[in-house]
Amino acid sequence: MKIKTGEILPRLGWVVLVVAVLFGSYLYFTRGDRVEWPDFTQVTAQSDDPLAPLVVAQAERDYGWRTGDIVPLTLFIKQLPGTRVDENSLAIEGDFAVVGQPEFLFKEEKDGSRMIRIRLNLQSMAVAKQLSLKTQILYRNLEKGEDYLYTPPAFAPFTSMTWDGRDIIQEGNPHVDTWSDTVVTTLWIGGGLLGAILMIILRKKLRRKTREEHLGRGWSTRREIARQKFDAVWQRFENGDFSQRNYAEISAIVRELFHIQSSGFNEIAWEMGSGHPYLKHTLKILELCGEVIYRDRILHGPEHFAIKTIFDQIVRPEPAEKAVPAKS
Repeated sequence: MKIKTGEILPRLGWVVLVVAVLFGSYLYFTRGDRVEWPDFTQVTAQSDDPLAPLVVAQAERDYGWRTGDIVPLTLFIKQLPGTRVDENSLAIEGDFAVVGQPEFLFKEEKDGSRMIRIRLNLQSMAVAKQLSLKTQILYRNLEKGEDYLYTPPAFAPFTSMTWDGRDIIQEGNPHVDTWSDTVVTTLWIGGGLLGAILMIILRKKLRRKTREEHLGRGWSTRREIARQKFDAVWQRFENGDFSQRNYAEISAIVRELFHIQSSGFNEIAWEMGSGHPYLKHTLKILELCGEVIYRDRILHGPEHFAIKTIFDQIVRPEPAEKAVPAKS
């Protein structure tokens, strides 16, 4: 029974469309993560050395901080051509301490300069109207091979002297814009439900049609196929054919059953896993077959019949009459 692609493709198209809309919405509403580098052409010279790096400090605000607040600070550094800034040498002094690990981001420019972004989380327990943070960083003049210590302008935010009771609404716009979060959440939930429904419908159709096709042509599992092949070879043994070819075929059947066709004997335990329930069975069958294939031995009764006994433990023999499902 053929699968009607004309019915399935439109549903797949809707799934792709929903995923694309959700992904595009996510990128749109999280575009704040993009890096906006400052215009260093507007930065005045901060040192007598013309090769000294240019530094711009950006904070959420430079006022209204309270004791113990986490103050995010971003340092943008432009490393000029002919120099090398050692970002790991960054040192601070003043009223602040660094909380956590700094985050670094680098960008190479075509003119040979290099942009560096350093994100810091600062915290101060000092009580003062104004706090101060001084930073220092090393840079090297590559032509001279000499290192220099550069001190950018200090970051000096003001603290808030107002009462922070937290139970009185301060003046200002109390409105919180949650529209974007609501839209994104709704899109994710709606798209997920729609996609799940479509995938369930598609899966049921495919399983039903595939199962009908398989039953129609007598489809067998991998274990059933291995059983049928083994029984065919064993019938040759019962007919008196004890050639190496038959033992080699049994070895190939077992290897194919457990997907170890190309594995050496010593690699089988690693491929199947030490906890595999049929690891010992597999190794024993391959060992017995190998005695005939590689050592030209003749297996006598107990050893020969041990192959079938062990294989019967791996794949039980099929009943004499296997029921075949009737076609509707």
